[in-house]
This record gives sequence, C-alpha cells and structure tokens, in this order.
Amino acid sequence: MKKPPTIDDKALAAVDSEWRTAREIYAILDERAFISTAAALTRPVNAGKIERRHDPYRNVKVSRYRSVT
Repeated sequence: MKKPPTIDDKALAAVDSEWRTAREIYAILDERAFISTAAALTRPVNAGKIERRHDPYRNVKVSRYRSVT
C-alpha cells in the first residue's frame, strides 16, 4: 500500500525553473497553512534540491525558490 504524498513532496513538485515566493507556491498547493509550505521548502533547500534567494522588498527580505538546473 502506497503512502500519500507528504507536504514536502507536494512543495518540491510545485517548484519549477521560475523563481516563486513561498506564498505563490502555497497558492498552487492550496493545502494546509502557509507556514507549513515555507517550512517544507527549507528542507529541500538544505538538501540542495532547490535553490533560494533573498530579494529586498521595502524593509524586509522576500525568499524566492526555484528548482536546481
């Protein structure tokens, strides 16, 4: 019996070659809470499966994610 995909699997599948914020990826997934998506994206970044950059926006930094090419 197969296990259903986890939030990590779904978040990783939603990331493509286009830079997207965690909120944009959350809108694609439409599942759980935004913070769950942001946390799920941290694990593949640390594993080197996706890349993250920080863009300045007003007085904060916005993280954007894309798949490693």
